[in-house]
Amino acid sequence: MQPTPSPAPGETATHTRKITRKDLEKTQVIGQVDSKFIVALSTNTLLIFDQHAADERVKLERYMNQLLSRENVLLVSPSIRVRLTAIEVYTLLSNTAIVEMWGLLLRPHDEQEVCINTLPNVIHDRLLKDHSLLRDILRECVDAHNQHTSHTPPTLLNLINSKACRNAFKFGDVLSNTQSQALISALSQTKNPYQCAHGRPTLYPLLEC
Repeated sequence: MQPTPSPAPGETATHTRKITRKDLEKTQVIGQVDSKFIVALSTNTLLIFDQHAADERVKLERYMNQLLSRENVLLVSPSIRVRLTAIEVYTLLSNTAIVEMWGLLLRPHDEQEVCINTLPNVIHDRLLKDHSLLRDILRECVDAHNQHTSHTPPTLLNLINSKACRNAFKFGDVLSNTQSQALISALSQTKNPYQCAHGRPTLYPLLEC
């Protein structure tokens, strides 16, 4: 075997080829190292996985799918009042789809206030604790609408990223080979199996057979 230099963050290439999704699907776990990393063999390449980064990616995409499911919402009673500018209220009530797609159902209260009746279930706990987050999300939706862009509101994305990080396997968590294999299998099914929510690589090629 010849050592293969570790790729830069975001890269997954060895000397001769890239690690593909099919490679990941064929990966067989060898074992855990220092309760931090998973060593596995994929085709003819020895790989090492960062267990926290890998699980963070899996959970991030799971939570994003939940967020985008409009049926996965929590009914709020009493509703939450959020104060905005009059033009922001007008924009939101005239274009309710820009917030409903994120699990937020609004109704008018007055010229400078709206009432929120539903929250996305996946992060409802954080939103219930801090209503200023809701104001930020609504304003980001208005800004995106005014700029004719479509993207996840940054505040929402930060909340999802934070939850994925908190709930992912940590360094120091002992994983069985069965758990490790399940994690790599789940990672192989994600849209971006190569980076965690914060851009850290989930895996590195170590040796090419």
